[in-house]
Amino acid sequence: MKNSITLLIFIAILIVQGGILNLINILGVTPNLLLSLVIIRIFLYNDRLTFALGIIFSIILDICFSKYIGVFPLSLLITILVVQFFRDNVDIENKWTMLTVAVIGNIVFSVVTFVAEYLLGFKINLFFWVKMQTVSLIYNSMIMFIIYLLLIKKVINYRNDRYLIWKKY
Repeated sequence: MKNSITLLIFIAILIVQGGILNLINILGVTPNLLLSLVIIRIFLYNDRLTFALGIIFSIILDICFSKYIGVFPLSLLITILVVQFFRDNVDIENKWTMLTVAVIGNIVFSVVTFVAEYLLGFKINLFFWVKMQTVSLIYNSMIMFIIYLLLIKKVINYRNDRYLIWKKY
């Protein structure tokens, strides 16, 4: 995607995440669109623009809607590093691999966020947190899978073409 389109998508996600998305919740959980988009774009494209815009917009979301500033960007940064590690070592065309990376990315993000907020003094019941994160994990993974199916056709022109390897020689 071009840089201007990517920026417009991030701005739209900022607006939707902050306002409209609260109307669409399941058991009190809303999907994290910024996390979903960043994980999928890092997994497919591995570009610096997504990395930078993800961190910048996570800081903006923290300033506007969070009690603690810096927890979301820290959690997103660690999640991006984990996703980049998986991207370098797995096949990005496989849907099961993407689903696994989506689940692992969500778990890493949730655990880092929980630990950082707990260290900053935010007290929450662990059983309640696990219940909410289970719903959030399923919800975010479904959103990521839909985004992946929309973007994979733009990344790889000849998906699963067994003769593509011979074009390199």
